Amino acid sequence: SIDTSTWKTYRNEEYGFELKYPKKYLSHPSGSKDVLLLKSDKDAQNWDIRISWYVLDSSVKSINELTNLKNSVLLKIGSEDSLRLFSGKESTQVGYILIHSGKEYGFEVNTINSKIIVDSDQILSTFKFLDLRE
Repeated sequence: SIDTSTWKTYRNEEYGFELKYPKKYLSHPSGSKDVLLLKSDKDAQNWDIRISWYVLDSSVKSINELTNLKNSVLLKIGSEDSLRLFSGKESTQVGYILIHSGKEYGFEVNTINSKIIVDSDQILSTFKFLDLRE
């Protein structure tokens, strides 16, 4: 298990979730409420990891209904069952789908190289829904 106690937290109350990312990354403004850009060097021109998401109303009740999708693997994002969709071993783009409270949450992760995809997997492992009733 990875120690995330020193990681920074990204919180999105509009979409009702948060996730953590390693302190070596800086959050960079994307100009969009549904994109998180992370870069490891504040002076770099480009980002290292780009995480985007969407939320749709869904008639799918369980992620198990989607397991027939090509190149998909069941896994956990945080404590949520999800489906990982990927294009290949050296891919720099990975998609994730999870179903929660009648909604489909989709995440797309793009990285500058395939070695950083490990960081993005670790980041998404910290995902959790917020209890917005507080």
